[in-house]
Amino acid sequence: MDNIKSKLVEKFKKTYNQEPERFFFAPGRVNFIGEHIDYNGGKVLPFAINKGIFAAIKYDDSNKIKLCSHIDNQVYEIDYNNDFNQYKNTSLWIRYPLGVIQALKNQGYRFKGISLYYWSNLPVGSGLSSSAAIEILTAYVFYLQIKTASQIDRIQMAILCQQVENQFIGVKCGIMDQFSIAMGKKDHLILLDTHSLEYEYLRFLFPDVSIVVINTNKPRTLAGSKYNDRRTECKLSLEILQKKYKINTLVEATEDMLNDLVSNTLQKRTMHVISEHKRVQKIRELLTQNNSSIENLTLIGKLLYESHYSLKEYYEVSCYELDVIVEESQKIDSVYGARMTGAGFGGCAIALVKQQEVNNYISQISKKYKEKTDLEADIFEVQIEDGVKEI
Repeated sequence: MDNIKSKLVEKFKKTYNQEPERFFFAPGRVNFIGEHIDYNGGKVLPFAINKGIFAAIKYDDSNKIKLCSHIDNQVYEIDYNNDFNQYKNTSLWIRYPLGVIQALKNQGYRFKGISLYYWSNLPVGSGLSSSAAIEILTAYVFYLQIKTASQIDRIQMAILCQQVENQFIGVKCGIMDQFSIAMGKKDHLILLDTHSLEYEYLRFLFPDVSIVVINTNKPRTLAGSKYNDRRTECKLSLEILQKKYKINTLVEATEDMLNDLVSNTLQKRTMHVISEHKRVQKIRELLTQNNSSIENLTLIGKLLYESHYSLKEYYEVSCYELDVIVEESQKIDSVYGARMTGAGFGGCAIALVKQQEVNNYISQISKKYKEKTDLEADIFEVQIEDGVKEI
């Protein structure tokens, strides 16, 4: 962290010709299990990671916001009195922080002048929630002008940033990313009901096991359209089943209801939703036993493999590159489990690996992945980290 602070000071001084006053960090996030069931009434199990977006800031007496990041190293100077909605339809990265500031302005808040420099060590486009991280980071920095850290309602902050993503950015995401980044807790997964926002922290019990993220570096050209297709298919499945059964969400369906669905496609989608929800519940049971045995770890790993298989065969959101990572991981003795994580069609996979074997694992998977896909994977170990904070 000290090295990153030094880097931020250097970048800030080069950009603004002055020293920064304060430093902040917002983590990226990984979903451990519970994929594509958040919009079907299920619970997700994400965690914040030790890679994310950092910011150095300095306040002043002007009426200006100055924004700069390592993305383009350009300073954007904007008057608070401007209507930020003009940035809605741009492709500029500043639309994320400006959307948040506009939302806070709409709530009646007024702020001092500020210079911000953002720097990230999250891989771009990897599905580790860099957009949610910059939103939460910006909201936190601006709230701290008018509140103490303990006065900030982190759940309301997550909701605000989700609304920015939906209404200002135009992406119809759920709450998981923003919630995880605002509410992360070191060494704990978050069991989150994305509808009620009820949550529970579950300690990750295995100190000799590393969580490794493998970024496929495959362009995710289909993810948006196929995501919408899957939502539509699940909605249709629920509507069909509700004509006969008293269920409110698709995760309440049971396997003996599958024959009532009109197509094999809808049966497969629903089968994933039912089975994935059971896997989340099973992992919760294993983690609440406070038992760090190899037997429990092996069971958790098996559930990760089952999740991937279901996402590949039933939900059909995996891809060749993700399958290569999981299948090759399964051949390595030091790996307890692996699966794709996120929307699919590229992005990342995760693997649970014996800590002392992480370097060997990275070497083996890098080689096999390059051989089979002709792509270079970015592979790195992550720790389970706290949510947004001042550093």
